[in-house]
Amino acid sequence: MSYRMVIISHGKFAEGVKYALEMIIGKQTFIETYGLKKGENPNSIIGKFTETIDQADTVVILSDLIGGSMHNAAVSLLSNENVILVGGVNLSLAIQIALTKPTDVRTIDEQIEESKNSFKRIVLERKKSDEDEDSFF
Repeated sequence: MSYRMVIISHGKFAEGVKYALEMIIGKQTFIETYGLKKGENPNSIIGKFTETIDQADTVVILSDLIGGSMHNAAVSLLSNENVILVGGVNLSLAIQIALTKPTDVRTIDEQIEESKNSFKRIVLERKKSDEDEDSFF
């Protein structure tokens, strides 16, 4: 039994996520990437991947865009009980999954909730100086 994390995307996004992830946590041999190129059929890419799925493996698929062509093609893999599909991947979630290698949906759902904390609008607050308070304009 092995653990496989598969990142699928449009273009080179999946490769970029893996590259950035490995910069932070080191080389990860269980991560695969598949990126859809212009003119390619997402079903043929997912079809090639399907042939490599062993029922004894845990396969976690992270897609770039819920409702995107790669994500929609990967939905067909959910007929395998050992496949978990997550849409809308970000680097924070990918790192968390790579480090913990969760095998159940409850844990992945918790990690998705935790990764939402990595989204914040950043606001810089200016300090008022004494001069600002004394100035009329």
